Amino acid sequence: FFEIDDAEDEWLFTERFDYIHMRGMMTCFLDPRSIIQKAYNQLAPGGYLEMQDGRFPLQCHDDTLQGTALDQWAKACVEAGEVTGRAWNNAKFYKQWMEEIGFEDVKEKIFEVPTSNWPKGKKVKELGLWFHEDMMDALSGSKVLITKTLDYQQDEVELLLMEVRKNLKNRGVHAYMPL
Repeated sequence: FFEIDDAEDEWLFTERFDYIHMRGMMTCFLDPRSIIQKAYNQLAPGGYLEMQDGRFPLQCHDDTLQGTALDQWAKACVEAGEVTGRAWNNAKFYKQWMEEIGFEDVKEKIFEVPTSNWPKGKKVKELGLWFHEDMMDALSGSKVLITKTLDYQQDEVELLLMEVRKNLKNRGVHAYMPL
């Protein structure tokens, strides 16, 4: 069965878990390492913690992302996350934190999830189409973050996001998110 609770609160579960799954938590916690510690403390011997999260800012193997609005937006999100104390780049530390806390045989797999259908190959193109839709939906949520924490005006952010949408639709921009 599933239980939903606020992970930043004290964990009051009376039983130990065999499996704890966290996905898309990169900006959720003020102290993500403490959440990993709570999970470790709540796992039964031999239990598993699985974490799936994206790494910001976006990446690219060529120079097609450099200087784009998409790159500017991704870096602005990282900067705004630093200002609010909810970093957008915590995922790169998950493995290290898990090992420091005491997890054994920690495995890390990093997938490159394209921001559109620019790559070759049917499977990765489809993945890119799905992630493209996620990104398009997520953009409007970043408006408040960027205007409230950085020196962007509302109309500036609107223009930026309009250009970001164009970049996301442009198959010539070979951006991806490490996940």
